[in-house]
Amino acid sequence: MYTVEVATAASGYLLRESPDDPNAISDPESPYGNPKQVQVTDNSTTTIGFYYDPVITVSATVRDAWTMERLEGAAIEFIVQASTNSISVCKYPWTASYASNWTSQINGAFPANTILYLEDRYDLKISMAGYQTFISNSIITNASAGDTFDLGDIFMVPVDINTNLVDDLWEIIYFGTYVSATADPDCDGVCNRDEYLAGTDPTGSASVLHLSQTVSNDTLTLTWNTEPGRSYRVTGTTDLSTGTWVQVGGTWEATNGQSCMSWTETNMHLSWQSSYCVEVVPCYWTGTNQVLIRTNDWPAGGSGGGTNSWPGLPPLP
Repeated sequence: MYTVEVATAASGYLLRESPDDPNAISDPESPYGNPKQVQVTDNSTTTIGFYYDPVITVSATVRDAWTMERLEGAAIEFIVQASTNSISVCKYPWTASYASNWTSQINGAFPANTILYLEDRYDLKISMAGYQTFISNSIITNASAGDTFDLGDIFMVPVDINTNLVDDLWEIIYFGTYVSATADPDCDGVCNRDEYLAGTDPTGSASVLHLSQTVSNDTLTLTWNTEPGRSYRVTGTTDLSTGTWVQVGGTWEATNGQSCMSWTETNMHLSWQSSYCVEVVPCYWTGTNQVLIRTNDWPAGGSGGGTNSWPGLPPLP
C-alpha cells in the first residue's frame, strides 16, 4: 500500500470536492481524497487521479441605496450563460448537498467562500425582502484561474410602492402601514423621511440626531450620536446668508456598537467666524439639495471654554 499526495497545486486551482461528503478530501480512501492510498502489485502499472478545478474569488459589499446601510441576509446568485441554457450558482461547491447558499454577512460583505469555477462570463443577481432585485449582466468576464474580483459596493433599491422615498418595509415595521414622509408623529422636529435616512426611531422623540459642542483650550469639538451603517460629514460656512456650506470633515461611517462621533476645529480664529453642520450622507450627494439632516451650532460665548447643544429641532440658517 502506497500513499500518494499532491503537495502543491498550480496557482488558481482547488481540489474538487465531493458533492455528498464534506470530509472526503481528508479521506485517503475517497476518490476526492488528498492524499490517497493505492495498492500497487508487482510488475504492474496503476493510475491514480487528482482532480483540480480552476477557480476565481469574488468579493463585494451589499448596501441600501438610500441610506448606505450595510445589508445582512441578501441572497447572492451568479448565473452562467451556457450554449443552450443558464446555470444558477449560489454556493460553493456548486453541487454539494452540505453547502450553504451565499448570503451577505452582518457587515454586508459577500461570504469568504464566494468561489466560482472558471467560466467565460457570469451575471449577478441579488435579492432581499423589501428591495428591488439587483441584476447585473456580464459582471465578470475574461477571467483567469486565480483571479480575485472586488465588485465594490452593490446598492439595493428599497421597494417604495407609495413613492414617498421611504422604504415601505421601514414604514410597516414602525407604523404598520404607509405614512407621510413629511409627518413628524413623535414631534421631535424631524420628519419621517429624515428619521429613516438617519436610522433613528420615528416614534420616539428621544431618538434623533443630536449635536453638542465643547470649547476648551482654544479648540472647538462637535460631538453627535450615530447609528450603525450611517455615514456622516461636517460642513461649515462663514456666512449664513449665502447658504454655501463647505465640507470640512468626513465622510465617516459608523460601525456596529459605535454610539457617537466627534470632530475638532483647532483653528479657533476660524471657528469664531463659522457655523457648522453635521449631516447624514446618502450614497449620492451633490452638496446642494442633498442635505438630509442638518444641525448647526455656534461656539459658546466668550473665550476659554463652554458647552452647548441642540436636541430636537435645531436652528437652521
